[in-house]
Amino acid sequence: MAEQMSKLSQEFIDFLVEAKKHGYGTPDAQQRATDSGAREIAYSRDPFLYIDNFVGGNPYGGYEHVAIKTGYVFVPVWTMSYYETYKEPKTSDNELTQVLGQVLTQPAETGLPIRGPQHWEQDQYEYVLSSEGTLEKFEAEEWIAGHVGH
Repeated sequence: MAEQMSKLSQEFIDFLVEAKKHGYGTPDAQQRATDSGAREIAYSRDPFLYIDNFVGGNPYGGYEHVAIKTGYVFVPVWTMSYYETYKEPKTSDNELTQVLGQVLTQPAETGLPIRGPQHWEQDQYEYVLSSEGTLEKFEAEEWIAGHVGH
């Protein structure tokens, strides 16, 4: 399927990429606990606010959203939800969380900047993201695998 053009502004897309580079897995990501037991990371640059809210271990899920400040309030303009599980827990949850953190600090700068790059390899790990659609409506699947023999 040919990649469709997003109707969201380039300014929004640039902010989303920037926010993800300051989000999950980065040293400057400020996580806070919510009353529901979830963890939340926020990043802002006027007029945008990015929130990543997630809960669980294996499995875990969450959602990300971006809002634009209009007057004195933020108005949501984009959201994405995700659910993940480790199918073959040959490594610890902590190690897989660290690998995912490394991947998510490198969002795709072209196509859909929704998680990590389309392909990433480091040490014994490989990450693949496949997606279809536009930022307004998409489906995606990602996986992390360890290489045999490492």
